Order: sequence, then C-alpha cells, then structure tokens
Amino acid sequence: MKAGDLVKQYGTNPPLIGVVVAFGHNGKHKTKEEMVWNPNPDVHIVGPSGRFMFRMHTLEIISESR
Repeated sequence: MKAGDLVKQYGTNPPLIGVVVAFGHNGKHKTKEEMVWNPNPDVHIVGPSGRFMFRMHTLEIISESR
C-alpha cells in the first residue's frame, strides 16, 4: 500500500471509500515499506466526507496508484 491508492474500509455500510494520502500517526510516511517496524500502521485517507485515519488492516485496496 502507498499514497495514492484507492481503498475501502471493511464493515461500513455504505462503504467508506477514499484515497491514501499518508502513513503513520503524524502522516510523515508515503509508503508502508517506510514503516517496516510497524505491522499495522495508521493510514490517513481523504474521502468525500473528509479526512480520516484508520489502521491498515481495516482497509481493502480497490485500485493501486502507479
């Protein structure tokens, strides 16, 4: 997972869909590989309802960025 990926959160109805913008509690990382020490980092996403922060394992990738 990296910045720019389109993701959906598990267990929400209707599904919460957004674009990944950053990783880490403070949002300083752009890819999961930059945080190898954390198996389940915080992911910042932006969707139509605003900006949210979720744990990586609660998200499903819909479309990967290039």
